[in-house]
Amino acid sequence: RIYLRIYSELQTGRSTHFKGGKEASNPREYGLCGLKLTRMGRRPNPVWWDTQPCLIRHSTLFAIKMKQPPVIFLDFDGVIRMGDGTGPKSFKFIPDKLALIREFTDLVRGRLVVTSTWRELFKLERILEEMAGALTLEHFHSSWMTPLLRAQSRCDARDVPRGAEIITWLHSQPEVPAFVIFDDLPTRDFYPLHDHLVPCDSALGLIPSSIGLALRLLGKQGVKHDT
Repeated sequence: RIYLRIYSELQTGRSTHFKGGKEASNPREYGLCGLKLTRMGRRPNPVWWDTQPCLIRHSTLFAIKMKQPPVIFLDFDGVIRMGDGTGPKSFKFIPDKLALIREFTDLVRGRLVVTSTWRELFKLERILEEMAGALTLEHFHSSWMTPLLRAQSRCDARDVPRGAEIITWLHSQPEVPAFVIFDDLPTRDFYPLHDHLVPCDSALGLIPSSIGLALRLLGKQGVKHDT
C-alpha cells in the first residue's frame, strides 16, 4: 500500500498519517523546506511521501527552471467566481476578474493550472464554456489541473491540503517552473509554499493589488515581464 506520512512536529508537535492508492516503485527523494520527501512512482496520484525532518532553506524548495513558462495555480470560488451570499448557486464568473487573470497570464506569458474543486466535476472544455470566451485553451497548461488526493486515517477519509496537491503536481513535471498561487483558502493549507501564495479575500476576490503581489513574487523567482 501507499503511505503518505507527514511528520508535522515542525508545526504542531504531532504526526499525521495518510494512506491510499496502489503499489508503486522507483523512489525519488526531494528536499523541501524542513521536510525530506521520498516519492514512489512517476504519476502524481497515487504517490508515497515518507517525510523526515531536515534543515533546508526555503530558497532551495525547488530548483526553478526559467525555460518553462511560469505556472499560475488558480482557484475559482472566492477568486474569479463570486456569490451574493445566498448559497453556492449564486456564484458566477465575474468578467472583470476574468479579465484581470487573463491580462496577468498574458503579461508573464504564463500557463494556468486549476486547483478549484471544479476540476472534480467538469472537463476543461466545459469550464471554458462557462467562462464565455474570457480565457482560451492556450492560457492553460497541458497538465491543466492538480491531482485529486485523499487522506485516510483509521477513523475517516479527508481531503489532502491543497498545497500538497500543488507540490505533487510540481514533482510530476520534468522541470519545475516559477509559480504563484491565487486562492482564498487559509494560508495553513499551503505550507510550505507561503512565498508563492497570493491570498484572496473571499468577499472581494481577485483585485488589482493581488496582481501586483503576484508580479513581485514571480519577480523574486527571476520572472521578467513586459511593462
